[in-house]
Amino acid sequence: MNGLNLMIIHWGYLLAGVFVALFPGKYLRGSEYRHFEYDQLSRRLADKNKRRRRWWKMPAVWIEPLRGFAAAFLLSQALSLEPETVDKTAKFLVMVLPLLILTVGVTIQCTSDQDRIKMVTPIGYLSGLIIGLLPLTIALPAVVLGASSAIAFRRWAAGHLLGGVAAAVIGYFFLGPHINVAWAAGICVWPVVLAWFYRRKLVIVVRM
Repeated sequence: MNGLNLMIIHWGYLLAGVFVALFPGKYLRGSEYRHFEYDQLSRRLADKNKRRRRWWKMPAVWIEPLRGFAAAFLLSQALSLEPETVDKTAKFLVMVLPLLILTVGVTIQCTSDQDRIKMVTPIGYLSGLIIGLLPLTIALPAVVLGASSAIAFRRWAAGHLLGGVAAAVIGYFFLGPHINVAWAAGICVWPVVLAWFYRRKLVIVVRM
């Protein structure tokens, strides 16, 4: 039997999850923001004479992690199997389809800004995804280590790469070879791969 015929689609969760996951984050920022590489942001924060608005007053700072968490939760509830289903194809689709949608969502967040030089790294959105998808014993250390690595190495890419490694190692320790762990590790690194492919610099968005 076709694996699709054995799946139960919860349309409310699916449609809401797709909308939340794929909605471009740039529309939540407004117009008064700038892109910063790590060193540029450090110099700006160190300049005590420069007047600047509080970064935490930008709504996206709070909305993006919640949006990532909501996308992961909604899509994880969107598909289920008929009782006593043993079909391997159906089980595979139930696990993989939500992850494919979330991957497209991260790609949209990175590439929706029309800039030929810079690519936005959706740190808040990604953090919410990881926390929504993995147990906190795995997600929180991975997010904290990723953020710490970006600061220590003064590169956003380093945070993504080492955050992905942390998710893989800690996730394997707690869950073993689980598809969510593999995906979480890969999606942490995905913005770096996209930036390399499009030959752009990774930046974050900060309110002016």
